[in-house]
Amino acid sequence: PCDASSIGSRPAHTFRSGSVYRGQWQGNSRHGQGEQVWPDGARFVGNWDHNVVHGLGCFEDKDGGMFVGQWRNNQACGFGMYRDTKGLTYRGGWEADLRSGDGVEEWEGGDTYCGQFVKGRKEGHGVFVWADGTAYMGQWSADHMCGYGLYESSDDRTFRGMWKDSAFHGCGEHTWEDGRVYRGQYEHDLRAGFGAFIQPDGRSQQGFWQQGKLLTKEVM
Repeated sequence: PCDASSIGSRPAHTFRSGSVYRGQWQGNSRHGQGEQVWPDGARFVGNWDHNVVHGLGCFEDKDGGMFVGQWRNNQACGFGMYRDTKGLTYRGGWEADLRSGDGVEEWEGGDTYCGQFVKGRKEGHGVFVWADGTAYMGQWSADHMCGYGLYESSDDRTFRGMWKDSAFHGCGEHTWEDGRVYRGQYEHDLRAGFGAFIQPDGRSQQGFWQQGKLLTKEVM
């Protein structure tokens, strides 16, 4: 019979599912430090609490992705780092196996996002910097630039204004390196509604736009 109060290591145990556990037990429960390997090759090494992954641990999935961090009730919860096989690394908060709170995503090619997450998606305020130096600083919703934001491209174009589904949408100001400026409304990245286009020499055309084209204009 097993002592229900003592914690100690035992020989490897194979479950009916084919999973193999090596580590500490308390009574008939995996409890303490242990390693479990599943038939598909997934592997967890870390802390167990009465058959539940709870505390610090490292999980490697069958495809080679790896999570190292805090766990609660068999789910990533707290601070942790995840790396997949395609070059993506995430460091930050987790809740119920999903990115949550503040975190940083980095891609192998050099792109970086630093900001907020909700239920695994970029949500709230965040800064995305592309490898070429282009940057967006502003609001996000469901992994898209959405709300107010500042966009600065590597070719010195700048947009300050409203976004929807990662496109200019609403009121904003778009400036070019040569001094051209558009101030007005956009729909899905195209000028739409009232706006003014100002040339570097100060001349401007203002009026109503549709699908990027000026319909009625007043030259000033």
